[in-house]
Amino acid sequence: MKLYTYILRYDRGAAPNPYWGTCTLVICKPAIRRTAEIGDWIVGLGSAQSPMGDISASVVYAMKVTSKMTMKAYDQFCKTALPKKIP
Repeated sequence: MKLYTYILRYDRGAAPNPYWGTCTLVICKPAIRRTAEIGDWIVGLGSAQSPMGDISASVVYAMKVTSKMTMKAYDQFCKTALPKKIP
């Protein structure tokens, strides 16, 4: 198991995309997406330059990698399993 961390400078809801019980990195952090394996953990940390103010001492999210799929497979998964989620 590996632990990946990064500073989440901006959170507009698309990346990570935490809605409807499934958190994804589908459009951000390509190096993490490429190397993370099932069972690894990814933690998004707050930024001192956040629009909300300094949240650098905060954990914004933590997620365990439970599956990996291509962008095409993810789009199809959302259409069938999570129709309200905007991929």
